Amino acid sequence: MAQTTIVCANVPHEMTVPEAVLAWLAELRLANLARGTAEQYTHVMRVFSRWLLDRGVLDARDLTAEHCRAYLVERSARVRQWTLLQNRSVLVSFARWLSNNGLSAIDPEQVPRVATPHPDDVERRHLLESQVAALFAGLRRDYKQARASGRSGLTEAANLLVFALLFGSGLRISEVAALRSADVDIHARELFIRHAKGNRPRHVALPPSAAAYARLYMRLRPGGSPYLFPSDRRPGPVTAHSLARRVQRVAARHGLAITSHVGRRYCITRLASVNPFIAREQAGHRHLETTMLYVRQSRELLHAVVRTHDPLRHRAVL
Repeated sequence: MAQTTIVCANVPHEMTVPEAVLAWLAELRLANLARGTAEQYTHVMRVFSRWLLDRGVLDARDLTAEHCRAYLVERSARVRQWTLLQNRSVLVSFARWLSNNGLSAIDPEQVPRVATPHPDDVERRHLLESQVAALFAGLRRDYKQARASGRSGLTEAANLLVFALLFGSGLRISEVAALRSADVDIHARELFIRHAKGNRPRHVALPPSAAAYARLYMRLRPGGSPYLFPSDRRPGPVTAHSLARRVQRVAARHGLAITSHVGRRYCITRLASVNPFIAREQAGHRHLETTMLYVRQSRELLHAVVRTHDPLRHRAVL
């Protein structure tokens, strides 16, 4: 996660922790931080602020690197290593903002580092093709059972479409959450991503299977909201955070302990093995090097490609 440093001349010299968090997040939004990233920052800081207040840390001046260390240690028992890395990145960015604006003497460099996950942990974040096939077979079975029991199957159809957009089109979960119905062109099999990372809108391809799930879901979905996945709790779309948790819960019911980003990685990895430039366009990456990181992290795919396309191209008959 990229570090974001903003200095504002109008920031008061004294602030409570909640006031400082709100001011920092407001400045990030003014700096055109991508919507999904802003939601992630907001969630991390909401949890961290509550943790500080529970320990009597109200004034931002009292925040120290030791508080950050204790928080990260406690969170390490509850979240995955990659999530902990993201938490640490947000805390460092917030600490730098406090320091630059004279709100705290905290040194951002003193926030303890988090170890990068072992390559074997990274490898477990990739799914085999057979696992993905079994996942979608289970999701289709959920829909058929819902219909057989007399229910509309709307929730199950939505699950099919969400997973198809992740695994089939390689979208980020924030991009899925922000989709409008008008952004889905089923006939052209194309999606318009208006809220992309870095605020760079793009068009992406919609595979035939995902188009079929989209047609099913949009036939069942009630009107009234311009958003493809409207929130049940408030006007507007579902948040990326709640949608990501939903993906984890549904996947867990089918025996997979994964995050929503695993779907994007699965799609982009396979596209990159065919044509890395097409994969870069679909993913919305600025640089090809970013796209190729997906391939380097998948040992299973590397072995499969080498087996299929033997560089020697001859049988070793001895």
